[in-house]
Amino acid sequence: MPDNPLNPSYYGQAREFCAQNSDWVIYRRRLDNYFLVNSITDDNKKRAILLNALDEEAYKLIYNLSLPRLPEEKTYKELTEIFNKHYKVVETPFVARAKFFAAFKNHHESVNEWAARIRSLALNCEFQENVIDMMLRDRFIVGFEKGQVQAKLLKEKTTCTFAEAIEVALAETAATETQDFREVQTKMEPGVHHVTSSGKQRHTSTPSTSSAQMSKTGDRGKCACCGRKNHPTKMCRFREFVCNVKGHLAPMCPRKKDNKPNTGKCKQKHVQNFIECDDLFAITECKQGKNPFSINIQIDNKYYTFELDTGAGISAMSEQFWRENFSHYNLSPANKNLNVYTGDPMPTLGCCKLKICYNNVSQFLNIYVIKNGGPPILGRDFMYLYNFNVSQFHFASESSNIDKLLSKYKNHITISPYFAQSNGAAENAVKNIKNALKHVLGRNKNIDVATALNNFLFDYRNSRHSTTGVSPAMLMFGRDLRTRFSSLKPEVNETVKNKNKKRQKKYYGGKARQFEVGDKVIVKDYRVPNKISWIPAVIDKKIGKCTYIVRVPELKVTWKRHTNQIIKSNVQSSTKNVIPINSNED
Repeated sequence: MPDNPLNPSYYGQAREFCAQNSDWVIYRRRLDNYFLVNSITDDNKKRAILLNALDEEAYKLIYNLSLPRLPEEKTYKELTEIFNKHYKVVETPFVARAKFFAAFKNHHESVNEWAARIRSLALNCEFQENVIDMMLRDRFIVGFEKGQVQAKLLKEKTTCTFAEAIEVALAETAATETQDFREVQTKMEPGVHHVTSSGKQRHTSTPSTSSAQMSKTGDRGKCACCGRKNHPTKMCRFREFVCNVKGHLAPMCPRKKDNKPNTGKCKQKHVQNFIECDDLFAITECKQGKNPFSINIQIDNKYYTFELDTGAGISAMSEQFWRENFSHYNLSPANKNLNVYTGDPMPTLGCCKLKICYNNVSQFLNIYVIKNGGPPILGRDFMYLYNFNVSQFHFASESSNIDKLLSKYKNHITISPYFAQSNGAAENAVKNIKNALKHVLGRNKNIDVATALNNFLFDYRNSRHSTTGVSPAMLMFGRDLRTRFSSLKPEVNETVKNKNKKRQKKYYGGKARQFEVGDKVIVKDYRVPNKISWIPAVIDKKIGKCTYIVRVPELKVTWKRHTNQIIKSNVQSSTKNVIPINSNED
């Protein structure tokens, strides 16, 4: 066999290693198998193949970790050892067991994927060989999502093995899917919907469906009488109940669904919403008619614009878009049933697996082809693939109030440079709120953030302040808020005065430091990094309670300084040890 790794006679391919998305342990094993199957034993070739397979970020990383030597000067074994130490995850057995026992099956996770994830979580748990099968079996059953499959697993004997539990789950899942498929309504309706600014949606073209037809087919496996999924329509105990029409309850009335009034006030637009079954997401468009978020991705060396839709569980494109651009790719059968927000089935032609490139990172993505679909979209599967964080998106709107605020607060005084203590009150308030929320949310997981914040603010505004001696509510409204506890009403001015005197005597020797315009002082000089010196100056102007504008005669500049950065002095001006500059500091 020739020694050229790029020779077509070589088996497989040494794929690119991405420092952000690739798993080094898995990649190392694949690379070793590549060398083994192609009989590559020369260390120089191994090193060259490894370095060539690294992307730019990964090569920078190995370059920095190899200093003072170059990566090309090290052996293949030394390079792999460097990456092994860098990517080594220190995880104690109890930490791994905590993750293992806290794992639960995701809604869109198959039985085999759930079983494989449990095995991977048990890797570092250090279970004994005689109990590991029992641990895997128990976590597999207990962590399974609630439903008919878990109910079947809970009936199994304790003598069953992990493999037997998987077989039972697969069989019961197949039986459940077959039953649901028979009950799903076969009639498909158009997927075009109205979307209003208030978030209320209605179907634009829903054919009338009689109560008799619903009782036969049901709505996506739901009982046509009560809407539940745990029994068929013919066995429902509400079959004789009426909502002016005998045969179903009012929530399942087809006439009620078809005749919903449209209360939207903004101009309606036709949009296409691609979502997965059993998930409900609403698309809301604002009145301003802003364009949706768009992302340019590269496919086959061409750039295409896709809309980013956080409400869609999958990525999709229309049949027309697929035929115009990707008709040379074969479609595989879709492994998911897609539905619009009303629960109606969405006609799917198949799934197209494409290699996309975004931010110089290539990944394979399954894109569903929808018949009569809208613009191409990228759903949450794309966001998970590229580690998107929804909280990264912030929205801002223009407002005329900004000009009013700017005109009202023209003389806004900023803090002195290099004196962050002036922001201490604001930073301390943020710290207190964070600590309070962390404590409440950690102790009670059933409470939401808004309620916890409101409770904290209520208690904070009704608590005595350490400086004023009274609560913020007392200062704001002249009374405390109505609680079971009441605060006394000391004299605020006298309390503040006494507090300031004690603090001033403790930290500054009890002397009030005030400066007059024209006073000769020395101020801190921050021009040389990491070296603070003092330089003579003159008080030029007082702009705040503790903030002054000082003039430095030697440099012919003016600086802003806090009282703690100024000392009275009669030192004569001197040009020694003064570094000349040509511009003001601020």
